[in-house]
Amino acid sequence: MRLSALIVVAASLAVGGCASIVSGHTQSVSVDTVDTVGQVAGAKCELTNNKGTWFVTSPGTTLVHRSFEDLAIRCESDKHEPGLANVKSTTKGMAFGNILFGGIIGAGIDVSTGAAYDYPTLITVQMGVSRQGGAQPPSAPTTAQMVLKPGDRLVYAERDARTGVTSGEVVHTLSAVDDGAMVFNDGAVIIKNNGLPSKGRLAASYIYWTGTLPVRGTWPGKFRAENIWEDVPVEISVVGPETKTVSGRSFSARKLKVSGYASRQVISGMVSSAEMGAPFEGTALVDAATGLVLEMKVTSRHPLYTVDRQLVRLMD
Repeated sequence: MRLSALIVVAASLAVGGCASIVSGHTQSVSVDTVDTVGQVAGAKCELTNNKGTWFVTSPGTTLVHRSFEDLAIRCESDKHEPGLANVKSTTKGMAFGNILFGGIIGAGIDVSTGAAYDYPTLITVQMGVSRQGGAQPPSAPTTAQMVLKPGDRLVYAERDARTGVTSGEVVHTLSAVDDGAMVFNDGAVIIKNNGLPSKGRLAASYIYWTGTLPVRGTWPGKFRAENIWEDVPVEISVVGPETKTVSGRSFSARKLKVSGYASRQVISGMVSSAEMGAPFEGTALVDAATGLVLEMKVTSRHPLYTVDRQLVRLMD
């Protein structure tokens, strides 16, 4: 009889109950900012998710609205290039208790309001290059020699990242190197020395980073994938120097390790829900003299974040 009574009570709660036992749609988040030397105090930080935008001065604490979506953070300082971070939310263990005690409705309320999710309570943001010296990571040596010259035609091969089979080649003509940027195809494409296109693009997918190319350490960057409007954060770590020889010319390059998470953007018929937000990782080889990406090999469950592209020939 006692067991039966407990079952009746539990069943009545599961069917009729619609209250949530995971309370609180907001949480306290502390933000600190650092560079390669130590803490960077006084940075102005903006925290954003699909529930709103909040501001805090580092080191500091603010209340944010919980959400399933990532929390995007941008911190700015007069002495540094901006620092970027992207923090994923996690599901609270107590949220599952609502399936029993609050019923499906109670669990649904927690998910829809964001109360079922948590962000880390302390978030550390790596700032970009120092604008006043002293705290910046060492940039690529100025002794790196320009291998390319105006009039060169660069042939990139696109390969299937899983099979290695070449799917096609793309040719771009270098028109000029002007004020830290490379101009291709008579001005149709302009690429800055941090990999960011200011006009057009050399490829459908690309990475870029904050400030100048570092010699060592870890640096924030962004990844733009084909058919995705969102530039997702990427962590870039310098593996070390490497030489790449193409058509008899040797590039002094930096090998980079890249990792992050794919966009959750819905693209009808192109990716499944399981592939959205999937992790990606890989490597890139970057010319130290110009910041030009010579090779990029990235794999992911998300097909649009799977890339295998490299410079294979130079033609005069």
